[in-house]
Amino acid sequence: MGDGLRPKPPAREEDIVRVEELVGRRLPDWLRERLLVENGFDVDDSIGVTGRRWSFLPVMDRSNRKRMTRTCNDIARCNDRSTAGTLCVPEGAVMVGSALASSPDLWLLPDPAYPSVLGLDLYRRGPGGSLVSMEVKLTDLAPTEEQVAALVEPAEPLPTFRYNVDPQACRRSPNLCQVCGRRRGWQCSEAWSPVCPWCVAEGRVGENKNIIFSEWLEQPGSMPVDHGIDSAIIAEVLTRTPYVSTFQELLWPTCCADACAFVGRLTGAQILDLPASVLAENHLELFVDSSCPEFDPEDPAVLGFLCLHCGEPGVVLDMS
Repeated sequence: MGDGLRPKPPAREEDIVRVEELVGRRLPDWLRERLLVENGFDVDDSIGVTGRRWSFLPVMDRSNRKRMTRTCNDIARCNDRSTAGTLCVPEGAVMVGSALASSPDLWLLPDPAYPSVLGLDLYRRGPGGSLVSMEVKLTDLAPTEEQVAALVEPAEPLPTFRYNVDPQACRRSPNLCQVCGRRRGWQCSEAWSPVCPWCVAEGRVGENKNIIFSEWLEQPGSMPVDHGIDSAIIAEVLTRTPYVSTFQELLWPTCCADACAFVGRLTGAQILDLPASVLAENHLELFVDSSCPEFDPEDPAVLGFLCLHCGEPGVVLDMS
């Protein structure tokens, strides 16, 4: 969308054709049709295969100087082979978008049956600049709740987790669980592979060595825990609690001889509500200013925890 709730102006056919000439491939009809409605648009796939919101690049609008300035960072410019960012990707690959509030990019490759046209299969950049299939097509993005329900098994109650009460820990998803092989309609949001919450709750993820769910599983017992924590509690956090994605190794907070519960990544407003002692102890004073309620820190992220016994809040500052 454009500014606020106003959609951006549509692209012109001649500008789409110009970009196609510059990248050397015709854009898929799905993308062309969307650009002709809104030149540069967002797609919410939060309950789809990718679980992300995506922003698709525009084509440069050459109708006037103001629109040209607004659309200058277009598909052609982002795929200029003279720039370092595109040197390692396969010939013919074209970046068409990126994730909102995140780093992955969306790439298309030429259709094997029609090499002059970009295919519908989506890719992301992998190690060394290689492209990795995202196992989804452009046309499958942003499914409705009804479409997801038609793909998955009948709904059943979600398991609860003692040490992760983050409302965002699990998300709706049509993906196949990589442990049980079932489409149960939900997956753990931050797992590196699609894993359903039932397999996590049953401790089955730790039994599958091919799934990277937590760095801790590769080094059993490596979780740094304060004195007096029962080994059964450590095991539950390590193998039966949804993964919390962090830049650094996570020192899981403890209190009252128990592990604390993860409550989620704190927003600016939630940071303001923390006791002054917690702010001072974790050097969070820098977040407390007039802009804090509107500022949601991502790097460093402020991870929130809560003692299940005394109710004392705790935080972990995580930065890249």
